[in-house]
Amino acid sequence: MKKHLILLLAVAAVLTAMLSCGQGQQSAEKQSEADSLLVAVWNAGDYERVIVIADSLDQTGDISPMKSAYYQGGAYAMQNHLRHAEEVLKPVKDMTPTTSQDSACYIDCLCIMAGIYNVRDDYEGVLRIALPLLEKMNGAEDKKNHSFGLLTQNVAMAQLSLGMKEDAAKSFDMSYNSLRERCASNPTWGTLFDLFIRTYNTFGCYSGIEDYEGAMKWCHRQDSVLAILSERDSVPASSLDECIALNCFSHADLAIGQNYLTEGNRAIDDYKKTEFSKTLMGQLECARLLLKAKRYAEAADAFAIMDQYLAETARELSLDNISHFYGEKYEANYKAGRRDSALAVAAYIVENLDSAIKKEKNNAAAELATVYQTQQKDAEIAQQQISLSRQRWIGTLAALVLLTTFFIIYTLHRRRAQKRLAAAHQQLETAHENLETAHTELQTAYDQLEETTTAKERIESELRIARNIQMSMVPGVFPERKGLDMYAEMTPAKEVGGDLYGYVLQGDMLYFCVGDVSGKGVPASLFMAQSARLFRTLAAEGMMPADIATRMNNELVEGNDSFMFVTMFIGLLHLDTGRLDFCNCGHNAPVYDGQFLKMQYVNQMIGVLEGAPFYGESIEDIRNHQLLVYTDGLNEAENTQHELLGDDRLLELMADAQSLDSHQLIGMMKEAVEQHRNGAEPSDDLTLMYLKLQ
Repeated sequence: MKKHLILLLAVAAVLTAMLSCGQGQQSAEKQSEADSLLVAVWNAGDYERVIVIADSLDQTGDISPMKSAYYQGGAYAMQNHLRHAEEVLKPVKDMTPTTSQDSACYIDCLCIMAGIYNVRDDYEGVLRIALPLLEKMNGAEDKKNHSFGLLTQNVAMAQLSLGMKEDAAKSFDMSYNSLRERCASNPTWGTLFDLFIRTYNTFGCYSGIEDYEGAMKWCHRQDSVLAILSERDSVPASSLDECIALNCFSHADLAIGQNYLTEGNRAIDDYKKTEFSKTLMGQLECARLLLKAKRYAEAADAFAIMDQYLAETARELSLDNISHFYGEKYEANYKAGRRDSALAVAAYIVENLDSAIKKEKNNAAAELATVYQTQQKDAEIAQQQISLSRQRWIGTLAALVLLTTFFIIYTLHRRRAQKRLAAAHQQLETAHENLETAHTELQTAYDQLEETTTAKERIESELRIARNIQMSMVPGVFPERKGLDMYAEMTPAKEVGGDLYGYVLQGDMLYFCVGDVSGKGVPASLFMAQSARLFRTLAAEGMMPADIATRMNNELVEGNDSFMFVTMFIGLLHLDTGRLDFCNCGHNAPVYDGQFLKMQYVNQMIGVLEGAPFYGESIEDIRNHQLLVYTDGLNEAENTQHELLGDDRLLELMADAQSLDSHQLIGMMKEAVEQHRNGAEPSDDLTLMYLKLQ
């Protein structure tokens, strides 16, 4: 029963969100026409068409991607296709609303997601989504918003399921009071009806865990709201009848749960007098009451409509539905003594159990597909790097052998020629034959040299491909968040290099890193690829920078026979507060507001010693401050006289860059390095990352 009530809440969230969006004021004529079309199809109950139209309007740009996900996710949820709804809505968490309409869509999408996670028993997932959003909705007007009440209701359900009864009670009261205040400012029958449904759902949550003391409180609140609704002339008869039926249901459920069977049976009889009890859902709910009241024969008769109900609501025969619906039907028939009917239900369960299990496995496999694809791509890149390295060594060895052969032959030829010239007047004919032979040998050597040159060009081409692959592993697009100025570039000293940078954005948490692998060329690039992959994977788990460094170190130490390592600066910037948590692992000190960042811990390099500790530090607020993270290809850039650019020159450049944005600053730094080198070949890879948060 509890899962059923939560599902009702999730669907109610969709319905309320859709109607409020469709009836709101639009910012453009095209936008208004698109929403009007979607709301009209929605109200007609054609949810499949809603999905098709929303996707089409998204492709043509008539609605935003966030609003498209909003309509499609809601339509899937209304059809009980919760897995599809979740897939459509998941990307919304990483989107940034740019209009007031998108902001409303963003909140309502997360409301639906929270409802879906409650149905899935993923209560930690509910809290991860809802609590950060509720912290932002702390204004008086926000708390009257329907989304605030629904989010708080979902949080309360999750807390109650996790055993946090005191927190749940406060959250339920907060949700109830939010809607009650909205009723006070807008006392329509619709808002009162919503308030009644909220008390009914809350009652069901407490009844579901057999906390009848808590359930009684919400049953009394139902009575109060129903009394107000009954006095309103504007309430549609069908809506009032539904409220009366649900109130009778609550009284019956409460009485039976407390073993007051006489009162419970009386409430059941009152329930059966309503028109709502004659609907398919009403009959099914009545069957559950009869089963709870041990009126097994009547319950078995009522459960006869279950197949029709499941068909009309398009519910899949999942493991949950088999257990929830057919388990109760089996129990009613068995305890009513109808062994043949009970056996038929049991046979139906067994017949469909295998396909339900396979469907669950297929759904789980689909969820893991993205992870496997990402890992496969990394493996392919690593294999390509290994293949390129092998070909390069083979080509180099072949070139050395051929060149050595050429010089040996050429040297022998010259020695023989000198001897023949000394006795030319005596051995002219013999000299002519030897010259012909030498010419043939020389032609062969030149042919071999040409083949070697071709092989070298092929190796260089493959290394360029490797460079392109490596550059594709570092991001070229950066977060476009209000107040955030972020940009980075990497320039390898050779075809492939060992520097890296990256970032992972999760909500208001921006993870970033800059690293420098020991060594150069292909081995360093392979170590760089592994380090970049580990950073992205661990950052996505929401770990602190010091913990990311610890896990990366333990992973890279294993099997590191070549004793390579990477220096790295790992940061976590909280975009909502400006707090910076970081861990510096043997890397250059970043430049913070024109000075080198003073740090208590420098830590060792990653990949040196298994189990070594890494310590993190933090800055409370870096808003309106410049942060430049770089590799030693900047301050240790050499000119033709082997003079370094130096730390003092670096600080001078930063002092002149106060008014520059990220692209301008990094461009200025690269130009300064080129001017300092003055034609000298780069001695090291160069990587620069700049951040500033307003």
